[in-house]
Amino acid sequence: MKSQEILDDKPLRRGGKGFTLVELLIVVAFIVLFATAVIPSYSSLYTVGRVDESADEIIQSLRLARVRSISRVNNNWHGVYFSINPSGPDSYTLFQGNNASASYGNRISSFDLIYSVPSSIMISTTLPGNEIIFARSSGAPSLAASQSITLTHNSDDARVILLNTAGLIERQ
Repeated sequence: MKSQEILDDKPLRRGGKGFTLVELLIVVAFIVLFATAVIPSYSSLYTVGRVDESADEIIQSLRLARVRSISRVNNNWHGVYFSINPSGPDSYTLFQGNNASASYGNRISSFDLIYSVPSSIMISTTLPGNEIIFARSSGAPSLAASQSITLTHNSDDARVILLNTAGLIERQ
């Protein structure tokens, strides 16, 4: 009888502690459905973040060139040139001029700071010669009218940076 008592004390129970295979499959299916709904949203957020980050970096470079001109760093004018490359990633250069003439072509190249944008982002500008130069001391831009710089992602997400004749730089 003793062996019968041992068996009675620990009966086999169905639905005890633990999960059945069906319950686990339901949870896994729910996680997969949730992930398929969230991943496209995350991807879109990532794209927006990259375009915003690139726009902010360009704005900071433009402002830095203006401040350097106002501060008369190396007693020269400063500017930003946008290199638009249809077959590869675009870039822009923060440059310092020489006293001879204000243009990217007459810069002191040893002071160049070159920045690349991600290959999924394209730059277009309405700037004459794709460059903007800020006057020494005043920081006035070399613009006869307001201009813009547009950053467009492959997914058609775009940001526009506006520059006016007074030197105001802002993102639209």
